[in-house]
Amino acid sequence: MELIKAKIQKATIDDVEAMTLLLMELFSIEKDFEFAPDKHRMALKMLLKNKDAIILVAKSAGEIIGMCTVQSQVSTAEGGKAGILEDLVVTAKYRKCGIGSQLLSEMEKRAFKSGYRRLSLLADYENEPALEFYRKKNWQKCRMICLRKFPEKKKNAGKS
Repeated sequence: MELIKAKIQKATIDDVEAMTLLLMELFSIEKDFEFAPDKHRMALKMLLKNKDAIILVAKSAGEIIGMCTVQSQVSTAEGGKAGILEDLVVTAKYRKCGIGSQLLSEMEKRAFKSGYRRLSLLADYENEPALEFYRKKNWQKCRMICLRKFPEKKKNAGKS
């Protein structure tokens, strides 16, 4: 595919709908998540209000074709701020055109410049193209695994 130079910039509230559609594409790949547009819009708006989060979009010909988000946490291991790269997605039509590389490079630059001491991400272990992409960008596997827990649903909630 032909390489495309995208304009990488901070996301704004006006970008939420386009980013929600990008999440639909991402969650069609990631088996652990379901597309729920109202939840995703709400979360994106929360991220945009979070002064420690970084949300970037890639634009070409005025159209948003990719996005990347990083959220902040304090790492006792690193002794400071660390980031979780939550979403990196490029719309299918523009994959393999260098957009993901541009987004990731700009995100890494901004995160480390603003004091992040480490970036981490989760990737679907069956998404070999994504894993290969991160390997080529010098992201390294670690010995940690992801575990998660959701609030338990109460049985007979609301019944007297």
